[in-house]
Amino acid sequence: MKNSSKNIVNRIIKGASKYQKNFIGKTFLVLYEGNVSELTFKTANFKHLCGVSSPLPAKDFYRKALKGQLKESEISFTQDHPFSLADIKTQNIVDAFDIFSRDALVITEITTKTRNYKLGTTDLNVVFCFDEQLDTVGNPINDILCPYSLRVENIPNKKFKDVFAVDFVLSKKSSDEVYTDVVFGNRGLLSKYLADNNIAYPISDDIKVKRHKTPVIFGNTSVIDEEKSHKDITDD
Repeated sequence: MKNSSKNIVNRIIKGASKYQKNFIGKTFLVLYEGNVSELTFKTANFKHLCGVSSPLPAKDFYRKALKGQLKESEISFTQDHPFSLADIKTQNIVDAFDIFSRDALVITEITTKTRNYKLGTTDLNVVFCFDEQLDTVGNPINDILCPYSLRVENIPNKKFKDVFAVDFVLSKKSSDEVYTDVVFGNRGLLSKYLADNNIAYPISDDIKVKRHKTPVIFGNTSVIDEEKSHKDITDD
């Protein structure tokens, strides 16, 4: 178990570096079959995605992982955070943080044993589960969703409402008003797509392509087979 725990810590450390590079300080506009959602990833969300228990506060957990200082003694496994699940999650975690650079699906209104989520993004291997950011009295702060879980186990089709293909993902610095980069999707089709779907968000006229892939429509592909039952740290 000791070597296994060390492997998990090493994966978490690698994941923190990718999380910082791809997500921190950014907001994403996900466009899916005419629908729109804004998503952001905070330092405090990272711990929830790793599948381990830790006495460290969420932001401290992330900071130590990012600096390569997270220790085996600072993670543990419980009934709610079993070793087997943490092992699978951390094996997938680095690759999972490239979710917006490849073909993906959006699923809505996800129900799990522990809580419900408004939205999920999946590449059919993992599912990021997003929900509202709440203030201290439980009221939504804004319409931008954050990730609170990374699922590697099966989510039956009956546990979510709808499934859509992701057409575009745009990004901007969270401190900016205007979206400046195309992370996923065909830049040449963006203007027509926005007009056809009456989508009005502040998007730069000279928006740049960061990564380019032509979106693939998945048709009737199910997210999960129902028979199987699936440096300085900046933040806002």
